[in-house]
Amino acid sequence: DVAPPSFHDVAAWVVTHGDTERYAAAVRAVHVLRSMAVFAGKSRALSVTLGCMANAMGLKQWDVTRYIQRFVRWGAAEVDGVLDTGPSWFGGYDWEQRPTIRLIPDVLHATPLPERTLLDVLGAPFFGGI
Repeated sequence: DVAPPSFHDVAAWVVTHGDTERYAAAVRAVHVLRSMAVFAGKSRALSVTLGCMANAMGLKQWDVTRYIQRFVRWGAAEVDGVLDTGPSWFGGYDWEQRPTIRLIPDVLHATPLPERTLLDVLGAPFFGGI
C-alpha cells in the first residue's frame, strides 16, 4: 500500500511546469497525477488496459491519452511505446499495443506505507479481546 503524494507539492509542481492557465484544469491535473502515482505504487510505472487506467485516473477512456500526452509535454511522465487506441474485443477502446507510462519527478511518487496486520488496523477490542 502507498500514500498519495501531497496535494500541495503536486499543485506547486503543476503550476511551475504545466502550461494550463485555467484553475479548474490545473486542479484536475493534480488529481489525475496523484491518482496515477497511487496506482503506479512503488514501481512508478503503469502498464494496464485503457479502461483500467481510466478508472484509476477518474477519467473517461477518450481523455486518458490526452492527459498522458499533456504530462509527457510537461515532463511529468515518459511513455515506452505508443498511445494509439482502437476498438477492443469487449466494446469500448483499448491500447493497440499496451504502453508503459513512468512518472518522472520525485514529487509525483507515492510514499510506501508500513505493513500492518488486520489486528493492528482494527484493534483487539474488535475481535473480542483476543
